[in-house]
Amino acid sequence: MYSNDTMAKFTRFLKNKLNTLTTTLGKNDTFTVSDAVSALEMKETTVRWTLWNLADLGKIVRLGHGVYSLNPQEEQIARPQLSPLARKVKSALEESGILFFISGLDILAGYMIHVPEKYPVMAFIEQTSVEDAQELLMVQKIDSITSPKISEFKKFRNLPSIGEIVILRKTKEFNYSHEGLAEPEKAFVDLYYEVTRASYPLSLGELGRIYLNMRRRGSLNEKRLSKIAIRRSLHHDIRFILNYEKISKHVFEFTKILKNLEKE
Repeated sequence: MYSNDTMAKFTRFLKNKLNTLTTTLGKNDTFTVSDAVSALEMKETTVRWTLWNLADLGKIVRLGHGVYSLNPQEEQIARPQLSPLARKVKSALEESGILFFISGLDILAGYMIHVPEKYPVMAFIEQTSVEDAQELLMVQKIDSITSPKISEFKKFRNLPSIGEIVILRKTKEFNYSHEGLAEPEKAFVDLYYEVTRASYPLSLGELGRIYLNMRRRGSLNEKRLSKIAIRRSLHHDIRFILNYEKISKHVFEFTKILKNLEKE
């Protein structure tokens, strides 16, 4: 047990550090461990210990790995911002009774600074209803493609109408969607797949900014993200992303060497 004098000193220490954080970082919605190191001018290990104690006392809130907020009452989660095309697709599919959900950029646009004026809408359809959905959209004069291969989708990317196309993906899982809209973690995994595996017209830089903004706003459930990634066989990628801050540059160099050696 600590003496009353020791506890008093500990309390004063945390109060002083909280005041410094509030004065220095109070204008920010969120802050990182690196931000706190600069503000408190202490070693990172001491800063992490200080932040842990402040969070444990409810003075600050841990939003994600290495991300905190001084304003826990603020609404941090971005609402889906459906494009006109996505709204039209959602309305048509709802009226038809087809089981579906909209995913990808329409769900995550609120985490972007510059949202593209037009982009392909991503819709997941119950696997036995994809052809019905495509016919329905055709009647509505909405172009769609189903499960395009990378080579095929690259051809579509060069068309001026690419932003008016709907990508239809088959699915039998609707656990991470609600009222026709994917949850943020599901939308990110789906978008990550399309960008890295199917040449979706969005840069990796923009995808990275979306991820960081989700973390900073505390709207990223890491456990849920990992579970969803397993379903899409992306768990190795997502685990690496979730722990990127802990990974040294030597790992990147070493894995590059391994891949080169495998080619020999």
